Amino acid sequence: MSSRLMCLVAMLAVCGCIDESEDARHSVSPGERVPAFDVVDDSGRRWTADSLLGHVSLLAFFDTQCPDCQHELPVLQTVYDAHRVADDLSLLCISRAQLADEIAPFWAAHGLTMPYSAQADRAVYETFTDEGIPFVVIARPDGVIYSTYTWLAMPDSAQLSADVNAAGGM
Repeated sequence: MSSRLMCLVAMLAVCGCIDESEDARHSVSPGERVPAFDVVDDSGRRWTADSLLGHVSLLAFFDTQCPDCQHELPVLQTVYDAHRVADDLSLLCISRAQLADEIAPFWAAHGLTMPYSAQADRAVYETFTDEGIPFVVIARPDGVIYSTYTWLAMPDSAQLSADVNAAGGM
């Protein structure tokens, strides 16, 4: 009976830690400004919160080894392709601690052409969220976040395009 009691105490201690970390979780939310960040994409272009001003923007955090990201990245490519002709969207995929030599083969194998920024750590990701990947942020031209999506309920390309269009009309 004593070992059962010890197991119960250990389980409660672990649950307490999980609850504490969940309380500490954060994500940017609609109505907030895009936080300051500074990254360079695979073509050498520098992206900052200020460089997004004047355009509807979509930022997506990912890792190519994540099954949900593997599903969502082609959806993002569809949105990128749909808005590229009109040049009405700035879209950037930002890795969560994954380097270019891991990302580039995935991009090539899946025919992805949208820009990405390889990050060696989680610093930029944690500026926006710590709630998992994929994580998508759509911002209005004034730098205010219009919508966010987490891995729990990722939208299809029609919903993302509708958000991009709505964010541009605000």
